[in-house]
Amino acid sequence: MKNTQITKRIGIAVLTLGLAVSGAAPSANAAFAASQAAARAESTENTDSKKAAEGFSITKKTFQYDYKTKDGKTYKSISFTYPSASGSRAAVKKFNQFYENMLKEWKKQTKKDLAEAKELVSQREDGACYGDDVTCSVTANTKDYVSILEQGYVYTLGAHGLPYRYSNIFDPKTGSELTAAKLLGISKQKVNDKVRSLYLQKYDKTKGEEFLGSRAEVKKVLDQIDFNEDHYYVKNGKLRFYVEPYAVGPYAAGYIEVAIKL
Repeated sequence: MKNTQITKRIGIAVLTLGLAVSGAAPSANAAFAASQAAARAESTENTDSKKAAEGFSITKKTFQYDYKTKDGKTYKSISFTYPSASGSRAAVKKFNQFYENMLKEWKKQTKKDLAEAKELVSQREDGACYGDDVTCSVTANTKDYVSILEQGYVYTLGAHGLPYRYSNIFDPKTGSELTAAKLLGISKQKVNDKVRSLYLQKYDKTKGEEFLGSRAEVKKVLDQIDFNEDHYYVKNGKLRFYVEPYAVGPYAAGYIEVAIKL
């Protein structure tokens, strides 16, 4: 995985948070705390134990840390849950190293606003703090592909936090990443053409209700997105493509997705 994937996703989240109104609503911080608890609770879950045709045998690990002041006040809480495969095969080792590298880079990125978090949290009395929380889902695990969806939520005392994702698909035989083009058997340009067309079909079908702006404005944004770059994951036999909140739709719409059957 390229380090730019981590930098890009967290960078988008922090930048977009500027759209939120400052002064955290208690419910926003409570929601963040709840998501943290859920992530920690599932850290020992063997997600794929029920599947007969596994690509990997996968469990989950969680790194969690609270940054505190000298008097014990937490000013930033971080949590990262990620997959860990069992076995001695080269493919397993490659898969695990990928996520060890992802965790290492993510931890570096979360340290960039520590001084800001410490200063702002020290001025508050409501218990709110900065946070960055990542949960993990194994969305597919077969002999042909293993799909992992990491979903993050960064909170910086605004009216709400902002979600972000890392999505990666692997060949269980080699441990290498699989691209959308390879999975679909078409060129990268055709991937973009197909996905952009599906979004516009969705716009027409819903009469733009899930989207922000006119059809022409949405098309302009879609044309700037390369859907060959970590904008997809596999679930229920379909390759699901997504765009971030605020890209073509409101925050409330979350990730707007379209799918292509494999």
